[in-house]
Amino acid sequence: MERLLVQSVLADKNKQYLRDVDNHIETCMEDVKSAQLDCDGLLDQMEGYQDKRMNDTLYFLTLVTTCIIPMQTLTGLYGMNFVKADGDPNMPELTWQYGYAGFWVISLILTAVLLLILRCLVE
Repeated sequence: MERLLVQSVLADKNKQYLRDVDNHIETCMEDVKSAQLDCDGLLDQMEGYQDKRMNDTLYFLTLVTTCIIPMQTLTGLYGMNFVKADGDPNMPELTWQYGYAGFWVISLILTAVLLLILRCLVE
């Protein structure tokens, strides 16, 4: 564009028109660069939002898993070998009147204690 403006072949009216076109092109390029910077900022914000959301989800899943592990361990322990070969219970708790309810009470107490410990660690 500069080369056309320097040449004397063009009339002054045409040179003025080309200067205006050049000015408009520069303005458009600046607008495009500004829009690109805005898009980059929005992209960074969106990535930050997605990272926070994933971290919150993983945090929740970790808490749930941590709270369920004691009950899973007790269930695995009591789920095996209920009865010996001669028919007698293998675990004394099975003969208790409230053995099953006791299992759930112990499981819930362990879960509550674990939740309290996690809450104290987080705060």
